[in-house]
Amino acid sequence: MSKPKRRRTRLWFLLLLEAGLLLSIFFGVRLWLDQQALGQAPQFTAQRLEAGPVSLAQYTDEGPVAIRFWAVWCPNCMREHDMIDRLATEGHVLTIAMQSGEEADVAAYLDAESLTMPTIVDDGRIAGQYGVVAVPTTFIVDRDGRIRFRLLGLPGEWGLRWRLWAARWL
Repeated sequence: MSKPKRRRTRLWFLLLLEAGLLLSIFFGVRLWLDQQALGQAPQFTAQRLEAGPVSLAQYTDEGPVAIRFWAVWCPNCMREHDMIDRLATEGHVLTIAMQSGEEADVAAYLDAESLTMPTIVDDGRIAGQYGVVAVPTTFIVDRDGRIRFRLLGLPGEWGLRWRLWAARWL
């Protein structure tokens, strides 16, 4: 192999090595930030829009659940409503609308958007227990009621599915 070819090969190798290192650092920091929220999930019982009183324990009996805090005025929340609605049909999601008005306002919003995800309208009590300061925020709670992941922003469908799967086996 000639010297210029070896140089190019070595350059590509170093670039890939650096990219791998940067990605490892990025995902390591994200994992560390997610793990800061670990602990026992605050238990609650609240009125669900569609079905009456529900508790967190009812949802975690079936396995890990994503508790999704959102608001009707949040544009980032809207971007993932369809994905959250799909996951909810599988029984893995409970959504909590915060700072979104009265129950009738949230019900009208869900109806207008054709969303069927199970929703609690929070007056700030549940969000306060979980320390939620921004939406969307998602907590993955395992069967034993422990918070395994806290996600700020948009995790995407596969990111959320992976964390639900991981919470089952951690």
